Amino acid sequence: MDTHFNGLFPRLLEQDDVQLTLFSRKRKQFYPLENKRVYLFEGNANNVEDLKKAIEGQDIVISTMSDMDLDIKTNNIVRTMQELGVQRFITISAGGIYKELLQAFNE
Repeated sequence: MDTHFNGLFPRLLEQDDVQLTLFSRKRKQFYPLENKRVYLFEGNANNVEDLKKAIEGQDIVISTMSDMDLDIKTNNIVRTMQELGVQRFITISAGGIYKELLQAFNE
């Protein structure tokens, strides 16, 4: 089980005006989430059409992804957000996608 389900998401839902769309490759990853303010979306971040369906109408995108192709998936998210006019992006993941780390980490 992802630690975000135990920490970040429940804390966000403490706010009455928050609705969440959770995007995952495997919908089964989500513990039995019984909350009418949470929409579970199964898709692939390498598929721009999946991203468009999930991101459309969102105010903020929070990414907690990690994988070997994180740079590609993050670029897909940012391009999709730009296309849809979504301006706020928070990433909680591995560093280095913008080559902000020392060269040894970016090789």
